[in-house]
Amino acid sequence: MTTLSDAPRRRHRGRNALIALVILVILLVIAAIVADGFVRRTEAQVVESNIRSSLAIPASTPVDVTVGGTSAILQYLAGKLDRVDVEVPSVTAGGFSGAASLTAKGISTSSSGAVDSATLSISTDQAGLKKLLAGFSTVNVTSLAIASGAVKIGTSVSVLGLKVPVAASVIPSAVNGKLVLTPRSFVINGATIPAADVAGKFGGIADSLTKAQTVCVADQLPKALRLDTARVAGTSLRLSVSGTSLVLNNDLFANKGTCQGQ
Repeated sequence: MTTLSDAPRRRHRGRNALIALVILVILLVIAAIVADGFVRRTEAQVVESNIRSSLAIPASTPVDVTVGGTSAILQYLAGKLDRVDVEVPSVTAGGFSGAASLTAKGISTSSSGAVDSATLSISTDQAGLKKLLAGFSTVNVTSLAIASGAVKIGTSVSVLGLKVPVAASVIPSAVNGKLVLTPRSFVINGATIPAADVAGKFGGIADSLTKAQTVCVADQLPKALRLDTARVAGTSLRLSVSGTSLVLNNDLFANKGTCQGQ
């Protein structure tokens, strides 16, 4: 027979069960967070190792790797990481040198280094730019500088048998995987003249200067990557390249493209 004192005991047992359930849920959430963090750190270390191998980054240079997406555990079980962002303060790759950032998607959780797609943005200074323009045969480049949102190229033109020094300010861009330099203005005998006015003042001798110049940079890039964008950032030329079905290892930058037939 149930007495009146049984009701408080039942309520007490019910509260205890509820408290135990809440504690269990909290512990499970904490365990999931800890496990997710462990998986992210582990996978970040694997990616860092592959990036260091691909770009020959010394151990003294920090590499910041962020594993994105939702549950890292579910990504790991699926065999691929949704997105990984990498920041490197200083790197040298081909003709490019400076700070680099990489965004990779669909990275295999195995040690193969395979990724579905990746975009790498990297800077090159004036020395690197000079190397990139080594095949710039249409214009005799005597000096280079990067400033005021443009690339400044020093050259000369022949007028009535005399060499006239000319400084061209050009805007870089990328078209069909090639670096394109579009003239913005020129400095001739100390006077700044818009590119559109140069042809009218100097006639045919200015044709080679006023038209956009295309430079193949494939031989400075991994064969698997293609130039997407080019812009001036401060005193550097910022270039972005991308590719699909890549493998992040030391063969990536070792196998360069070619400019033959381009």
